[in-house]
Amino acid sequence: MSWRSGNPAVLRKEKMSFRILGIVSLLVLVVLSIAIVANSMIKPIGHDEHMYCAGEVLLSQGKMIYRDFSYVAQMPYHPLICAAVFRLFDTSRYLLTARMLSAVCDILVLLSIVGIYQHVFKSYPVAGRLLGMAGAILYVFNPLVDYANGLAWNHDLVILCVVVGFWVFVSTDFERKRKYLRIAVMGSLLTIATWMRVNTSLVWLVFLVMLLFSIKGEMKKKLKAALPFLECTLIFSV
Repeated sequence: MSWRSGNPAVLRKEKMSFRILGIVSLLVLVVLSIAIVANSMIKPIGHDEHMYCAGEVLLSQGKMIYRDFSYVAQMPYHPLICAAVFRLFDTSRYLLTARMLSAVCDILVLLSIVGIYQHVFKSYPVAGRLLGMAGAILYVFNPLVDYANGLAWNHDLVILCVVVGFWVFVSTDFERKRKYLRIAVMGSLLTIATWMRVNTSLVWLVFLVMLLFSIKGEMKKKLKAALPFLECTLIFSV
């Protein structure tokens, strides 16, 4: 964290103000998280939730997707993840558990939004924190987000993968060797998202193009740096 003033008294005052801002931000995030969970719990049952939960329950019972039951309209990763959660918690409250998973994803999206703004505006920590909180509030109270999120659908987890992938992208220094692990994480997240909603493949392609343009040098160097992204795509597609 960098502070502009060199005066010790002013510096202490600025640090104290930033601590207060941090506490207020935490309280706002807690309130938003409670609102997300409450909104998820009071929504009436959506017409597609039956389909999602049925596939997840059958998978948790040991059935094989596409072979033992029809699921041709959807991709496999979301029911596989939910089925693993059902088995992990040994629960029969399938709708509640699936909705809670969606709510947790939405809360993590909030934290990711704040993290992205704070990184982009790291030279201006107060502005970064305030803009991050504004972005989080706008996300929660966006009518389209309010309609789609919090249900036992696959929207929330897909959004989380994309947002976290973007956070990794903007916080990566592509001139360092450690970039390869971060590039692999991006490829993994975007591939998981794609195998939950097929239209996310367009986002995968956008990330690949951004990655190639972000790496300086000849095309051979760019392709070498992008290999972890493509390798993880292959691994999570098998």
